[in-house]
Amino acid sequence: MQEPGAPRPRDLRVQRGAAGSAGSSRQAGRGVTVTIRSGNVRPVMPPVIDKRTLLATLKDQLARELERVAERARDAADAATHEENRAEGDKDMRATEASYVARGHTERVLQIEQALARLGAVAVRDFGPGDAIASSALVELESGPRRALYFLLPAAGGERMQVQGVEVQTLATTSPLGTALLGLSEGDEAEVATPQGTRVYLIAGVR
Repeated sequence: MQEPGAPRPRDLRVQRGAAGSAGSSRQAGRGVTVTIRSGNVRPVMPPVIDKRTLLATLKDQLARELERVAERARDAADAATHEENRAEGDKDMRATEASYVARGHTERVLQIEQALARLGAVAVRDFGPGDAIASSALVELESGPRRALYFLLPAAGGERMQVQGVEVQTLATTSPLGTALLGLSEGDEAEVATPQGTRVYLIAGVR
């Protein structure tokens, strides 16, 4: 999934090095590039956030959604084959529409099941200021006046959780921004070109 709250990047180029230097670059995939420079950003990561609790909360949240969506999928499948929805003419689309709804719910069930399986294999580790960002990193990004916390994971991007009074959003490592963050560290700066203009992300903290 794409990074919550941000337009889908069109052009990103990755560079690292001293602020103001040319740095180096790499492709972020699918023609997307990210520009990265070193920055002097003071971390403001909240002192009390347990990532293992975060991960458990996310799994519980997805498990509850799975139950709801699975029930809707069953109901939609029953509706698609119910006698009341049997087509009464060439233009009667009730059964077809019900079938589309059932298919959508079924696909979401599979997505959640796959996400839960991948999250079950996540080994949560701690990161320090100089450590390279990887899966299970809790990253604070600043863009303009906005700061947000992201939990980098291999699946289930775009989820939001309230933990100890702090909102945390999940960011998939397969998303453009998630892929670009891999290997970077606290203090790096990312400039992401979007249809609305360039968006600058400061990596203010990593844990």
